[in-house]
Amino acid sequence: MAKKISLSISTFAFAAFFLAVVSGLILAFQYAPFGNVFRNVEEITTVIPYGFFFRRFHYAAGHLFLILCLFHTVDHFVRKSHRDMGLKKWGFLTGLLLVTFFSVFTGFILKGDQEGAFAGTIMFNLICTIPWCGETIAGFFIKPDSHFFLLPYIHHVIVLNLIIIVLVYDHLRQILPGFKHVLPLAAGLALYALVVKMPLDIPPDARVASIQGPWFFIGIQGLLKILPPFFAGILLPTCLVLCFFVLPLVRGLPEKALRLLIVFGVVILAGFGLQGWWEHPGIMGFQ
Repeated sequence: MAKKISLSISTFAFAAFFLAVVSGLILAFQYAPFGNVFRNVEEITTVIPYGFFFRRFHYAAGHLFLILCLFHTVDHFVRKSHRDMGLKKWGFLTGLLLVTFFSVFTGFILKGDQEGAFAGTIMFNLICTIPWCGETIAGFFIKPDSHFFLLPYIHHVIVLNLIIIVLVYDHLRQILPGFKHVLPLAAGLALYALVVKMPLDIPPDARVASIQGPWFFIGIQGLLKILPPFFAGILLPTCLVLCFFVLPLVRGLPEKALRLLIVFGVVILAGFGLQGWWEHPGIMGFQ
Protein backbone atom coordinates (compact mmCIF):
# COMPACT_ATOMS: atom_id res chain seq x y z
CA MET A 1 0.00 0.00 0.00
CA ALA A 2 2.78 2.42 0.96
CA LYS A 3 4.65 1.65 -2.27
CA LYS A 4 1.49 2.31 -4.32
CA ILE A 5 1.05 5.68 -2.62
CA SER A 6 4.71 6.50 -3.25
CA LEU A 7 4.37 5.53 -6.91
CA SER A 8 1.22 7.64 -7.23
CA ILE A 9 3.02 10.66 -5.75
CA SER A 10 5.92 10.11 -8.17
CA THR A 11 3.58 9.85 -11.14
CA PHE A 12 1.70 13.05 -10.34
CA ALA A 13 5.00 14.78 -9.58
CA PHE A 14 6.33 13.99 -13.04
CA ALA A 15 3.00 15.05 -14.55
CA ALA A 16 3.39 18.39 -12.77
CA PHE A 17 6.96 18.64 -14.06
CA PHE A 18 5.77 17.97 -17.62
CA LEU A 19 3.09 20.67 -17.37
CA ALA A 20 5.57 23.12 -15.82
CA VAL A 21 7.97 22.56 -18.74
CA VAL A 22 5.25 22.98 -21.37
CA SER A 23 3.87 26.18 -19.83
CA GLY A 24 7.42 27.41 -19.22
CA LEU A 25 8.32 26.97 -22.89
CA ILE A 26 5.29 29.06 -23.86
CA LEU A 27 6.48 31.83 -21.53
CA ALA A 28 10.11 31.48 -22.66
CA PHE A 29 9.22 32.63 -26.17
CA GLN A 30 8.10 35.97 -24.72
CA TYR A 31 10.67 36.36 -21.94
CA ALA A 32 13.86 38.40 -22.43
CA PRO A 33 16.52 37.87 -19.69
CA PHE A 34 18.17 41.24 -20.33
CA GLY A 35 17.20 44.88 -20.46
CA ASN A 36 14.18 45.91 -18.42
CA VAL A 37 13.12 42.43 -17.28
CA PHE A 38 10.45 43.75 -14.93
CA ARG A 39 8.69 45.59 -17.75
CA ASN A 40 8.97 42.52 -19.96
CA VAL A 41 7.29 40.34 -17.30
CA GLU A 42 4.56 42.93 -16.80
CA GLU A 43 3.92 42.96 -20.56
CA ILE A 44 3.65 39.16 -20.56
CA THR A 45 1.16 39.37 -17.70
CA THR A 46 -1.03 42.24 -18.91
CA VAL A 47 -0.54 42.69 -22.67
CA ILE A 48 0.07 39.30 -24.26
CA PRO A 49 -3.19 37.31 -24.60
CA TYR A 50 -3.56 34.79 -21.76
CA GLY A 51 -0.12 35.72 -20.45
CA PHE A 52 -1.42 36.00 -16.89
CA PHE A 53 -2.95 32.52 -17.20
CA PHE A 54 0.28 30.83 -18.29
CA ARG A 55 2.28 32.64 -15.60
CA ARG A 56 -0.06 31.39 -12.88
CA PHE A 57 -0.25 27.93 -14.43
CA HIS A 58 3.55 27.65 -14.63
CA TYR A 59 3.92 28.96 -11.08
CA ALA A 60 1.42 26.43 -9.71
CA ALA A 61 2.82 23.47 -11.68
CA GLY A 62 6.40 24.22 -10.60
CA HIS A 63 5.52 24.56 -6.93
CA LEU A 64 3.33 21.45 -7.04
CA PHE A 65 6.25 19.50 -8.50
CA LEU A 66 8.48 20.71 -5.67
CA ILE A 67 5.90 19.87 -2.97
CA LEU A 68 5.31 16.37 -4.39
CA CYS A 69 9.07 15.76 -4.61
CA LEU A 70 9.33 16.84 -0.99
CA PHE A 71 6.55 14.44 0.04
CA HIS A 72 8.19 11.67 -1.98
CA THR A 73 11.52 12.22 -0.25
CA VAL A 74 9.93 12.30 3.21
CA ASP A 75 8.07 9.09 2.40
CA HIS A 76 11.34 7.32 1.54
CA PHE A 77 12.97 8.70 4.69
CA VAL A 78 10.14 7.48 6.92
CA ARG A 79 10.14 4.03 5.29
CA LYS A 80 13.97 3.87 5.57
CA SER A 81 14.24 3.06 1.88
CA HIS A 82 17.93 3.95 1.92
CA ARG A 83 18.62 0.46 3.26
CA ASP A 84 17.44 -1.08 -0.03
CA MET A 85 18.05 1.64 -2.62
CA GLY A 86 21.83 1.89 -2.41
CA LEU A 87 23.97 5.00 -2.55
CA LYS A 88 23.43 5.74 -6.27
CA LYS A 89 19.62 5.72 -6.23
CA TRP A 90 19.52 7.49 -2.87
CA GLY A 91 21.89 10.10 -4.28
CA PHE A 92 19.58 10.59 -7.25
CA LEU A 93 16.67 11.10 -4.86
CA THR A 94 18.66 13.67 -2.87
CA GLY A 95 19.86 15.40 -6.01
CA LEU A 96 16.36 15.57 -7.48
CA LEU A 97 15.02 17.41 -4.44
CA LEU A 98 17.95 19.87 -4.42
CA VAL A 99 17.72 20.56 -8.15
CA THR A 100 13.96 21.08 -7.88
CA PHE A 101 14.43 23.57 -5.05
CA PHE A 102 16.98 25.46 -7.13
CA SER A 103 14.74 25.38 -10.20
CA VAL A 104 11.86 27.01 -8.29
CA PHE A 105 14.31 29.49 -6.75
CA THR A 106 15.67 30.56 -10.15
CA GLY A 107 12.10 30.95 -11.37
CA PHE A 108 11.50 33.29 -8.44
CA ILE A 109 14.55 35.33 -9.48
CA LEU A 110 13.32 35.56 -13.07
CA LYS A 111 10.27 37.57 -12.05
CA GLY A 112 12.57 40.55 -12.51
CA ASP A 113 10.98 42.57 -9.75
CA GLN A 114 12.49 43.75 -6.46
CA GLU A 115 11.88 40.35 -4.86
CA GLY A 116 13.68 38.52 -7.64
CA ALA A 117 16.61 40.93 -7.61
CA PHE A 118 16.99 40.62 -3.82
CA ALA A 119 16.79 36.82 -3.98
CA GLY A 120 19.44 36.66 -6.69
CA THR A 121 21.72 39.07 -4.87
CA ILE A 122 21.43 37.14 -1.61
CA MET A 123 22.18 33.86 -3.37
CA PHE A 124 25.27 35.40 -4.98
CA ASN A 125 26.49 36.85 -1.68
CA LEU A 126 25.92 33.60 0.20
CA ILE A 127 27.89 31.56 -2.32
CA CYS A 128 30.67 34.15 -2.23
CA THR A 129 31.15 33.41 1.49
CA ILE A 130 32.59 29.99 0.59
CA PRO A 131 36.34 30.26 1.32
CA TRP A 132 38.80 30.50 -1.61
CA CYS A 133 36.40 29.56 -4.43
CA GLY A 134 33.12 31.26 -3.53
CA GLU A 135 33.19 34.00 -6.17
CA THR A 136 34.19 31.52 -8.87
CA ILE A 137 31.31 29.19 -7.99
CA ALA A 138 28.86 32.08 -7.74
CA GLY A 139 29.87 33.17 -11.23
CA PHE A 140 28.43 29.94 -12.64
CA PHE A 141 24.98 30.80 -11.30
CA ILE A 142 24.59 34.55 -11.47
CA LYS A 143 26.56 37.66 -12.38
CA PRO A 144 25.78 41.01 -10.68
CA ASP A 145 25.92 43.07 -13.86
CA SER A 146 23.68 44.07 -16.75
CA HIS A 147 23.11 40.36 -17.53
CA PHE A 148 21.96 39.60 -13.99
CA PHE A 149 19.05 37.39 -15.11
CA LEU A 150 20.77 35.59 -18.01
CA LEU A 151 22.43 32.73 -16.12
CA PRO A 152 19.37 32.01 -13.91
CA TYR A 153 17.33 31.95 -17.14
CA ILE A 154 19.68 29.43 -18.79
CA HIS A 155 19.68 27.24 -15.70
CA HIS A 156 15.91 27.44 -15.23
CA VAL A 157 14.95 26.79 -18.84
CA ILE A 158 17.65 24.33 -19.98
CA VAL A 159 20.23 23.05 -17.50
CA LEU A 160 18.05 22.16 -14.51
CA ASN A 161 15.35 20.52 -16.61
CA LEU A 162 17.93 18.29 -18.30
CA ILE A 163 19.40 17.35 -14.92
CA ILE A 164 15.94 16.46 -13.59
CA ILE A 165 15.31 14.19 -16.61
CA VAL A 166 18.66 12.45 -16.06
CA LEU A 167 17.93 11.93 -12.36
CA VAL A 168 14.52 10.34 -12.98
CA TYR A 169 15.47 8.45 -16.16
CA ASP A 170 15.85 5.02 -14.51
CA HIS A 171 12.54 5.56 -12.73
CA LEU A 172 10.81 6.90 -15.82
CA ARG A 173 9.03 3.74 -16.98
CA GLN A 174 7.30 3.42 -13.62
CA ILE A 175 6.25 7.05 -13.25
CA LEU A 176 5.69 8.10 -16.87
CA PRO A 177 2.18 9.52 -16.71
CA GLY A 178 -0.43 8.84 -19.31
CA PHE A 179 -3.24 11.20 -20.17
CA LYS A 180 -5.20 9.83 -17.22
CA HIS A 181 -2.79 11.70 -14.95
CA VAL A 182 -1.84 14.71 -17.06
CA LEU A 183 -5.32 15.81 -18.13
CA PRO A 184 -7.00 15.97 -14.69
CA LEU A 185 -3.93 17.63 -13.21
CA ALA A 186 -3.87 20.15 -16.07
CA ALA A 187 -7.57 20.86 -15.49
CA GLY A 188 -6.97 21.45 -11.78
CA LEU A 189 -4.00 23.74 -12.43
CA ALA A 190 -5.96 25.63 -15.07
CA LEU A 191 -8.77 26.22 -12.58
CA TYR A 192 -6.21 27.41 -10.03
CA ALA A 193 -4.70 29.78 -12.60
CA LEU A 194 -8.11 31.26 -13.37
CA VAL A 195 -9.28 31.65 -9.77
CA VAL A 196 -6.21 32.32 -7.61
CA LYS A 197 -4.27 35.52 -8.16
CA MET A 198 -0.49 35.57 -7.91
CA PRO A 199 1.14 38.04 -5.49
CA LEU A 200 1.75 41.44 -7.04
CA ASP A 201 5.19 42.03 -8.49
CA ILE A 202 7.09 44.82 -6.72
CA PRO A 203 8.75 47.39 -9.02
CA PRO A 204 12.55 47.45 -8.63
CA ASP A 205 12.55 51.07 -7.44
CA ALA A 206 9.62 50.75 -4.99
CA ARG A 207 10.09 51.45 -1.28
CA VAL A 208 8.74 48.64 0.88
CA ALA A 209 9.26 47.67 4.50
CA SER A 210 9.71 43.97 3.74
CA ILE A 211 9.92 41.80 0.67
CA GLN A 212 8.19 38.54 -0.13
CA GLY A 213 10.39 35.58 -0.93
CA PRO A 214 10.10 31.84 -1.61
CA TRP A 215 8.39 30.03 1.23
CA PHE A 216 11.10 27.38 1.52
CA PHE A 217 13.76 29.98 2.32
CA ILE A 218 12.10 31.39 5.43
CA GLY A 219 13.93 29.05 7.82
CA ILE A 220 17.37 29.94 6.44
CA GLN A 221 16.42 33.62 6.44
CA GLY A 222 15.63 33.31 10.14
CA LEU A 223 19.03 31.72 10.79
CA LEU A 224 20.70 34.56 8.89
CA LYS A 225 19.48 36.94 11.59
CA ILE A 226 21.46 35.17 14.34
CA LEU A 227 24.34 33.41 12.55
CA PRO A 228 27.04 34.50 10.09
CA PRO A 229 25.92 34.06 6.44
CA PHE A 230 28.37 31.22 5.70
CA PHE A 231 27.14 29.14 8.65
CA ALA A 232 23.42 29.84 8.15
CA GLY A 233 23.24 29.77 4.36
CA ILE A 234 26.01 27.35 3.34
CA LEU A 235 27.55 25.19 6.07
CA LEU A 236 24.46 24.07 8.01
CA PRO A 237 22.29 23.27 4.94
CA THR A 238 25.23 21.44 3.35
CA CYS A 239 25.79 19.35 6.50
CA LEU A 240 22.09 18.49 6.59
CA VAL A 241 22.16 17.35 2.95
CA LEU A 242 25.35 15.31 3.49
CA CYS A 243 23.82 13.56 6.51
CA PHE A 244 20.84 12.62 4.35
CA PHE A 245 23.03 11.52 1.43
CA VAL A 246 25.26 9.12 3.43
CA LEU A 247 22.37 7.26 5.12
CA PRO A 248 22.81 4.16 2.89
CA LEU A 249 26.40 3.80 4.17
CA VAL A 250 25.60 3.46 7.87
CA ARG A 251 23.71 1.04 10.09
CA GLY A 252 22.89 0.69 13.76
CA LEU A 253 23.65 3.53 16.15
CA PRO A 254 25.32 5.82 13.54
CA GLU A 255 22.21 5.51 11.35
CA LYS A 256 19.92 6.43 14.26
CA ALA A 257 22.15 9.38 15.12
CA LEU A 258 22.12 10.70 11.55
CA ARG A 259 18.33 10.33 11.30
CA LEU A 260 17.86 12.22 14.58
CA LEU A 261 20.25 14.91 13.37
CA ILE A 262 18.31 15.29 10.12
CA VAL A 263 14.99 15.52 11.95
CA PHE A 264 16.46 18.04 14.40
CA GLY A 265 17.81 20.19 11.55
CA VAL A 266 14.50 20.16 9.70
CA VAL A 267 12.60 21.02 12.89
CA ILE A 268 14.94 23.96 13.53
CA LEU A 269 14.44 25.29 9.99
CA ALA A 270 10.68 24.79 10.25
CA GLY A 271 10.65 26.54 13.63
CA PHE A 272 12.41 29.60 12.24
CA GLY A 273 10.07 29.48 9.27
CA LEU A 274 6.98 29.48 11.49
CA GLN A 275 8.45 32.31 13.54
CA GLY A 276 8.98 34.36 10.38
CA TRP A 277 5.44 33.65 9.24
CA TRP A 278 4.08 34.57 12.68
CA GLU A 279 5.93 37.89 12.69
CA HIS A 280 5.04 38.71 9.08
CA PRO A 281 2.19 36.49 7.84
CA GLY A 282 2.72 35.68 4.18
CA ILE A 283 5.87 37.79 4.04
CA MET A 284 9.49 36.83 4.06
CA GLY A 285 11.76 39.83 4.42
CA PHE A 286 15.23 39.82 2.90
CA GLN A 287 17.34 41.92 5.22
